Amino acid sequence: MIFLKIIDVDCGLGMAFKSYRYRDEEGLISYLDNCGIRTSVVYSAYALTDPELGNAEMLKIASESDGRILPCFVVQNSLPFMGFPGEGTPAQRLAASRPAAIRIFPTAFRFPFSAFYCEEILETAKISGVPVIIEPPYDNTFFVELPKVCNDYPEIPFILLRQGLNCSRTIFPIMRKLKNVYFDISIMDDVGQIEELVDRYGSDNLLFGGGLPINEPTGGLGLLFYSDITQEHRENIAYRNFERILGGVNYDV
Repeated sequence: MIFLKIIDVDCGLGMAFKSYRYRDEEGLISYLDNCGIRTSVVYSAYALTDPELGNAEMLKIASESDGRILPCFVVQNSLPFMGFPGEGTPAQRLAASRPAAIRIFPTAFRFPFSAFYCEEILETAKISGVPVIIEPPYDNTFFVELPKVCNDYPEIPFILLRQGLNCSRTIFPIMRKLKNVYFDISIMDDVGQIEELVDRYGSDNLLFGGGLPINEPTGGLGLLFYSDITQEHRENIAYRNFERILGGVNYDV
């Protein structure tokens, strides 16, 4: 089984993690090499406390990584410019920086995920169609609001991380009805779960996420390599789906 590439949509970098796996970008790239991961979408731990400076630092790191690191911006809806570095309006700052994704932390930063509380973020993201990665955990209220937000903002791809897809009464309706919601496969470890999802709904809304440096990506890699799905579906999950998402981002509007 040969992959042209693997794109990891869930990765962090920075001393705040205090991880033995790596402490800097050189260590991260070495770790990715050991796992056979070509590219990773990375946010800065520094941006959790100072989004503007942390995001600017990640932009610089990514620019010097020869494409191995794609920058992901941490965004806080309570800040005047939501943590986007640069000058101008939030939309102008976002367009000038061109991150691969933005990432929000509703539970950690204590705000509900809804159009009411996230309006500034969502209105800015929809202009370019930049994907919004949502940090878990997710409660029942989140899943009540998610369909409303997705229907109000069909231009935005929403990526949910580390959600056990054995919650079929919640996940199956999302897979069936919300085409702009994506899940990473990192903890889909129920027997036959990926196979059932692919059989029912295809693989277009599944992505690979490793969860570094807190989590170990080898479990997700094992699921990707050994699940009983076709090579086409594997490659969709490994890289094609996220490349399609990136292809829909337009910062020149």
